[in-house]
Amino acid sequence: RSLPLPPSPQLTLLSPAETGEATTQVTTATKAKINRLGESGIFLARVEKAARREQVLRAVEYLLDRSDSASGAAFASAMAQLPFRVGGFVAGLAESLNIDGYGVIRYDPATKLVSLNREQLEQGFDIKL
Repeated sequence: RSLPLPPSPQLTLLSPAETGEATTQVTTATKAKINRLGESGIFLARVEKAARREQVLRAVEYLLDRSDSASGAAFASAMAQLPFRVGGFVAGLAESLNIDGYGVIRYDPATKLVSLNREQLEQGFDIKL
């Protein structure tokens, strides 16, 4: 007697963007932009701990590669955070990125969107993205 074959996996019909899942591929152009931010003297002075710098750079990289905004759920997934904690997580990032009251990164709980203000990022850290 032969054993039945295991079921074959089902195909995913929706793309990660349609399902709200985070994708982690980042373009070469975005990597170059992140390197400029990571080498900025202002950034290095504001974010002293290496682990925190890595976290902030990963968040900015994710948003830059997605035209400066993402759903809270996708952003939380990409940052290994629980979705209900995304507001607090972004508030922590804002402490590192928001300079002189200018909002570089923010979370809107009404629309559940995380957004990056690229112009403020460039001005605050004296870089060109």
